[in-house]
Amino acid sequence: MNEVDQRFRFSLFRPKGRLADTIQALWSASLDGQSAGSMTRWLQADGCSGVLFNLGPPLRLDGKQYEAGMIILPVSKVARSITLPSKAQLAGFRFLPGVSTGFFGTLPRNTNDSIEPQRNHQLQLLCQQLQELRGQQSRIIAMYKWLQRSLSAVDSPPQSFTQAINFMQYAKDIGLLSNKVALSQRQLERHFQQLMGMTPKQWQRTLRVKMTLKALKNQPTVDLAELALSQGFSDQAHMTRECKSIAKITPKQYLVLVLSA
Repeated sequence: MNEVDQRFRFSLFRPKGRLADTIQALWSASLDGQSAGSMTRWLQADGCSGVLFNLGPPLRLDGKQYEAGMIILPVSKVARSITLPSKAQLAGFRFLPGVSTGFFGTLPRNTNDSIEPQRNHQLQLLCQQLQELRGQQSRIIAMYKWLQRSLSAVDSPPQSFTQAINFMQYAKDIGLLSNKVALSQRQLERHFQQLMGMTPKQWQRTLRVKMTLKALKNQPTVDLAELALSQGFSDQAHMTRECKSIAKITPKQYLVLVLSA
């Protein structure tokens, strides 16, 4: 582990029970101030959206500076760079596919998109609460309790959409997707565009890259050609192109990071 990694602290909590149907994870992170250097990382593309609370000095997303406060993270189709300054403090949570539209009242497509005013006010109050807390666990607990209260009235995605998402988690071929749910292909396309701002095929590409990087992290000695076929790519070159396009990193470059950690 290098010096920069040693300065970075990250806590992740995956909820169970009722929140597990809407929230992927809650998290908190910090970069200590023992040196003046910043750190740049990639936010993985997963086809979902979330909320980031910047509780410290200004940070940068894709080169754009954001002051302390709440930042809406729109549905991610490709990885985004985040640059954390010394003494960075941040926290946030990430939705499951299709949930954010019911939460925000609209589908956020950019960080500066407007959301339902009452929800915006509630999130700003939560941000103020998090700024007053110290310690990553206390921030995660505060967000967890807030979400338990706030998600009770959120409209859930249609069951047919959820069924399609679950099917696509495991299927390498989505050609028969419309036969697995009570929707036509055209209806499925409309649901995905309304709830995620992308087609089912686009989300499958994003999911496939995410699962490929996860497999590499769990088994870094795997043969890349075999990995490509097991993940549904036509060959290793296809896997490399997709990872580079969506995750902004090739499998070989990712392995270097995994093995050096």
